[in-house]
Amino acid sequence: MKKIKQTLMGAALAIIAIAFAVFTNMPAFATGSVTVSKNSLSLAIGGSDTFTISATNAAGRVDIVSADESVAMVSHDVVFLDSGITNEGEAPITVTAEGVGVTTITVTLTDVVTFDEEQLSPSTTYTINVVVGPEIHTDTVLEATDSNILLLNEGDFSDVESRVDAGEAAATISHLRSDESVADNDVVKTGDILRITIGGVNFDYVLAFLGDVNGDGLVNSGDYIKIKKHIMESETIAYQSKTWFAADINKNNTITSADYVKVRLYIMDGTGEWRP
Repeated sequence: MKKIKQTLMGAALAIIAIAFAVFTNMPAFATGSVTVSKNSLSLAIGGSDTFTISATNAAGRVDIVSADESVAMVSHDVVFLDSGITNEGEAPITVTAEGVGVTTITVTLTDVVTFDEEQLSPSTTYTINVVVGPEIHTDTVLEATDSNILLLNEGDFSDVESRVDAGEAAATISHLRSDESVADNDVVKTGDILRITIGGVNFDYVLAFLGDVNGDGLVNSGDYIKIKKHIMESETIAYQSKTWFAADINKNNTITSADYVKVRLYIMDGTGEWRP
C-alpha cells in the first residue's frame, strides 16, 4: 500500500510540474533553432557575398545590422522566418562591399518561437566578421586571375603599386619575396607577394611575371627550358599556379610550343618586348 501511495504521489508531482510549465510559459521542451551559414566574409570593394539565416521548427523576426555601412551594407535589415511554410524557413542576406575596412554584421533573434509556441533564445546574437580589401586596377600591364594571382607583363613593382586603390583607408603597401622577406629592389620575381596592410589586416596577392617561369626575375634560357620540359611532360607545371600563368605567354590557358617559341624570340630580339 505504501509503495502505491508513493507512486501516486510521484505522478501527481509530475502533473503539477507540467501544469506549472504551461501556465508560467517556461521554455521547456523547446525544439526549434535558428542558424547562420557563415561567420566571416572576405570581399573586395564593389564585390558581394551571401549568407543564409535558416530556421528549423521555428518562426519569428530576425534583425540584421551592419556596424559600419561605409564598409559593408546588408540587403535586408529585418526578415521574418517560418519553417512551417514552404521556402519561408530561410532567408539569404547579400552583403555588398562599400569601402575598404573591417566591420561586423550582427544577426539577432528578436522574436522567435518554436511551433510549440515556446520562446527560443530571444537574446541570441550571431556575429559575422567582414573584411573588405582594396581594389586592384587591372589593364594591359597588370591582370587579375581567378586564383588571387596578379599577372604582371613588366617586371617592375612600381607598376603594381601604382594600381592599388585603398580608397580612404590608410594602407601600407609592401613588396615581399616568396619567403615573405622584404624585397631589396623593385624587380618582380614570379612568386613575389604584394601585401596591402589596412587596419592590421593583411591582403596578400601573389605576383607572376610573364615569362619568368623559374622565378629569378628574368626572362632567359632557364625559362624556355622549363616550358620545354612541361611540353615534353618530363617536369609538369601545376595548372593555374603562379608558374603556369608566367609560362602561358599567349594567355590561352594552355602551355604549348607556341609559348616556348615566344620566349625564344623575346630573348633573341633583345628589345624587352613580346612579339605580337
